Amino acid sequence: YALQLRGTSNQQRTYFASIGAITGAVAWTQISDGDFTGLNHSGKIEHMDGYAFILTDNNLIWNSDLNSLASCASTSFLAKQIQQDEAVGLARFKNQILAFGSRTVEVFYNAGNSTGSPLSRIAHLHTGIGLIDTVWGSGTHYYAVSENHLYFVGRRSGGGSSSVSTTGVSPSLGFFVYNGQGFEKVSTTYIDKILSQNFESIYSVNSIGFGGQNGIAVGFTAPGVSPQQFIVFFPDWKEWFEW
Repeated sequence: YALQLRGTSNQQRTYFASIGAITGAVAWTQISDGDFTGLNHSGKIEHMDGYAFILTDNNLIWNSDLNSLASCASTSFLAKQIQQDEAVGLARFKNQILAFGSRTVEVFYNAGNSTGSPLSRIAHLHTGIGLIDTVWGSGTHYYAVSENHLYFVGRRSGGGSSSVSTTGVSPSLGFFVYNGQGFEKVSTTYIDKILSQNFESIYSVNSIGFGGQNGIAVGFTAPGVSPQQFIVFFPDWKEWFEW
C-alpha cells in the first residue's frame, strides 16, 4: 500500500506499508530514496507487475525498482512525449498504464526492458482526449474501473480552458470510457453541460453498486458534507441519473 501526502504548496511525502501489516498495527515507512523524493507528482501512484509508477509535472513516468517501493534508480523513467501537454496523472487498466495530460493520453505496456523504464508505448492508442483532475486529494479519484472498462471525466483537445480556469470560461467536458483498444464518449449533451458548469467541484469518480446494477458516480460534493450530489451512469442501461 502507498500513501501519498501533498501540501498546498506541492510539498509531498510518500509512505508504504506491506499488506501483512494491515491485519495489525500498520507500520508506515517513508520513501527516502533521493531519486524519488525530488519528484513533483501529478496524480496518483499506480502499481503493475511489481513496479510502482508515478507521473511527474514534466511528463516523465518514473518507476520503482522491481518488487520494491523503497528504491528508485536515477534512470528509471521514460517520457510522455508524442504531443506536448500538461501532466495530470496515471491510470492503470489491466496490463496497461495510461499517462494523461489535460489534452492528450498515451498508453504504455510492460515490455520487460532491461534498462531504464520497463514500459514501452503503444503509439497507435495515443488520443487527443485529456483528463480533468479532481478537486479532492489533489486528483487521486479521477477514474474508476467497472466490468472491464475504465471511466473518467475528460475533454477532447481544444475543448475550452484547462482544468483550473484562468479565464473564467468553463471547459467543454464529457464522460469517457476506455476498453483497452479505444475511447468512447458516453455522456449526453445535458450531462456535458452539468460537468462543464461544475468542473471546479468534481470531487471523485467512483464505481458503485445500486439495485443490482453497477454504476459510475461523479461526485460534486466534498466527503462528509450533507447533502451529497452525484450524477450516475449505468453502463448496462446507458442512462444517467442525478442524485
